[in-house]
Order: sequence, then C-alpha cells, then structure tokens
Amino acid sequence: MRIQLDTIRGVRVPENLQQQLPVTVVIPDWGKAWTIYCLEYAVFLKSKGFEVSLIDLSLYNLNVKNPKRFLFRELILKKSNLFSISRTICHNNQIPFYRFTKVINISKASLLQKEREQVFEKAMTSKYANITGLRNTTIDLIDKKTVQIERKLFYSTLYQLEDLYSDANIQLVTVNGRYVIDSAVVQYARENSLPIFLLEGVSAFPNRFEIFEKSPHDLENSREKHLALWNNAGPDREIIAKKGLNRKISGNDSPGFNWRGDFEETAIIPSANDKRSAVYFPSSDREFSIFPEYVYQTSFSGDQHEAFRVFSRLARENDFEIIIRVHPVNKMAPLSIQNAYAKVEDDIWNTLGAESGALVIHAKSPISSYELMKHADLVVTYASSISIESLLLGKNTLVLGEFEFSYLFPDFCAHNELQIRNRLISNKPNFSVEALYPYGYWLERGGAALELFNFVSDDELYYQGKLINKLRAPFSKKVRENCTKQKKR
Repeated sequence: MRIQLDTIRGVRVPENLQQQLPVTVVIPDWGKAWTIYCLEYAVFLKSKGFEVSLIDLSLYNLNVKNPKRFLFRELILKKSNLFSISRTICHNNQIPFYRFTKVINISKASLLQKEREQVFEKAMTSKYANITGLRNTTIDLIDKKTVQIERKLFYSTLYQLEDLYSDANIQLVTVNGRYVIDSAVVQYARENSLPIFLLEGVSAFPNRFEIFEKSPHDLENSREKHLALWNNAGPDREIIAKKGLNRKISGNDSPGFNWRGDFEETAIIPSANDKRSAVYFPSSDREFSIFPEYVYQTSFSGDQHEAFRVFSRLARENDFEIIIRVHPVNKMAPLSIQNAYAKVEDDIWNTLGAESGALVIHAKSPISSYELMKHADLVVTYASSISIESLLLGKNTLVLGEFEFSYLFPDFCAHNELQIRNRLISNKPNFSVEALYPYGYWLERGGAALELFNFVSDDELYYQGKLINKLRAPFSKKVRENCTKQKKR
C-alpha cells in the first residue's frame, strides 16, 4: 500500500483519495475529538488542493429529547467559542460549511429497507455498549424513546446526504464508522458506491489522528497502516519505538488514567499443590464491527467466552491453577457507570469461573494487573494489549484472539484448540523486544499531530493557544447513567 506523506505534519493522503473528485467531511454527533479531527483534516486537504466541503451534524444529538432542551443546548453551544470556531476555520480556508440541526421524519419506505435497519441496530449496540460499559447491551435493552430518537438521527443523516448529493460523484470522510450518525454516513457511501474514509484517534491519545481507507476497526487496514509507517520511518525509528514501549510499560499510555497507578495493591496468588498459575485477563469486548466487509476477530468465531472455555479445560488438564482478573473499571467514569460495568463483568466471569474452577478477581478490586502478571507462570488474554506489557515483562504469554498488533508475535498466539494444547505443553517461545518496535513507533508517531488545536484532556482544549469551553453536551452524564434499562425477568 503506497501512502503519500506530508513530512511536516505527518498527515497521510491515501492513494485512492482522488484529487479530481470533491471531498465532503462529515462531523458526526459524538464529542470534542471527532469535531477536531474533521476540521483538521478538512483544512489539510484544502491545503493540498482538494475541493473540500464540511457538514456539521454535531447538533444531531441524543441529548435533544425535546425542542426546549434542544434550544437550551444550542444556546449553550453558541455561547461557547467552539460553536463559531468551526465556521470561522472553514471561512478562513474557503471551505463551504453546512450545519444541520433539523431532524427529518422517517418514511415508512425507509423502515422497510432491511439492510439499513440492521446497520442501525448494530450501531446502537456498539454505541451504547461503549457509553454504558455494558458489553451485553442490545437494542431491546435501551430505552424506547432513546431508540426512537437515535433512529430519527440515523435516517435524517441519510436523507440529508441524499438531498445534497443525489447524483453527485463525491468522496466522503467521517469519524470511526460504528456509532449511529457516522454509520449512516458509511451506509450512504456503501449504497451509492462512493469512496468513504474514516478518521480515528491513535491509540488512546486524542491529540493524534489517522485516516483509514477501510475502517479503524478492520484489522488488516490497521496493520497495513502500522507497517507502512514503520517501513517508511527514518534512521531514528528504533529510539522512538523504545520510547513508546517505555511509555506503555509505565502504564501512562492512556491520558488521565493510569492503569498501573490506580491499581497498586500487591497481588497474592494462591497455589494448590504447587500448581502453575495461569492468569486470564479478559478483553473489554465493547467494540463491534458494524459492516460485514470489515475484517475483525475470527478465532473461536470472535467469541471470547468460548475461547476461555476451551483454554480453561485444557489448562486444567495440564495442572494449571486459573485466575481471572476481570477488566478493571475506569475510575474516571461516573460511579453509577462503574458499578453497572462491574456488576455485568463480574456476573459474566463469576459464571465462567465457576464452570472452570477459577479464582475470580473482580472489576473493582484494587489488585494490580501488573503485580498479577509478575507472579503468574502464564499470562493469557483474548485480544487485549495487556499481552504487550506481559511480553515486555518477559512473561510467558498466550493470546487466544486477534487484535491489531497480535501479528507481531505469532508464536505467542493460539487460535484453536490444537494450538492451545501445543502451547500449554511447550516451552516459552523465543522473544525479542525488537518485534514490538512497530507498535512502540506507532504510539509515538502514528497519525497526524493536531495543528489547529491542543487537546490536553476532555476538560482542557485550546484553540490558537486559548482555552475554549467544553464541547461535551450538558446532559451527557445523565444520559450515560440512564440510557439503558434491564428488562424485568
């Protein structure tokens, strides 16, 4: 895959983004980072001679539950500098700018289009699993009024694009592609055979972003990006890669939240009859592939629970003591979200632990995952980057699923029963830290650095050196806490 590289800014122009065709960048309804990525990339394309326009759908928002609330939200945004910044940026760069706020009624004919409804339901599952932290969120568990509003937003996005570009040959750019409005943009492109490109942040850092020709959630597309960046890097690439790996092992690779510092209690691993210990670290399982053409996890049919069942059965046969460290809660989240997440995750792994005779360390336990790794004889996960920390700590590691960097250490992966069995009876494979250099380099140099904005944290955003008001919706916390309801059984 050839990539044109702007050496000043590090922004990539995919080869199949055609300069002779106009590009429309669509800002969806999520948060600060997505608006910023769209603005930054639109300006960049304009500087490269592309014909660019920008559509702002950020006011197509779940929080608009009635006209009065919508007017209140709009008033708040108008008082914010950010409301006018996007228009000013487009004006200064001669980029046509459209902002839509009116939700269009859904026609019965649209609801009869099965494929659109399937995309909408998958997008809802993906969005609300992310918002609530509950991986088992399905559309029937989401408040009916919320579903009704989101459905209007999904179809309104399609209608607006149809009205603007019914016969136009354009290229579309938006962000992520697996939530409601952005998935509607992707669906419109698919229905009309239009090129679609998706922006996304690099790793957990919102101050860098990348553009994907297919999807940031497509494993092949992501891996192409990593290798292209590494293979085209300069002579100092190993030094930079080591810096990225050091940041990863320090636990500081997520802004505002330190997975090591927040869970420092020393781990004591019980041992029965001198058995070897295998510690399993579940993946969060809250990101879903919306469109079938995206290459996602395939081992054990993408089912982490089935992978664990097979592993635990074979591990017991080989005299391993199994410990499950449930994925920790994010202490920056509202307490209600922490509790809801912990309950769901703990229930799932309590059940699987009982089936396998495993010890379960719960989501809100202060026990450090790093301490658990240090004491374990075998570190196991399905598709979590904690496997990289484990390898950096020199631990025997087993990865049962696929994720974007697991191709870097194939000898430590086992994607079916036979491979797991062979790994459990074999010695630890040879490992060189140099194998992880493409990952470390990606952490430091992947994507483009923000030029117009400085994103310090969710609550600290600067434009031209000046702090600007929050972009977060005034009701978003309440929505996150109340958007789902469990059916009474």
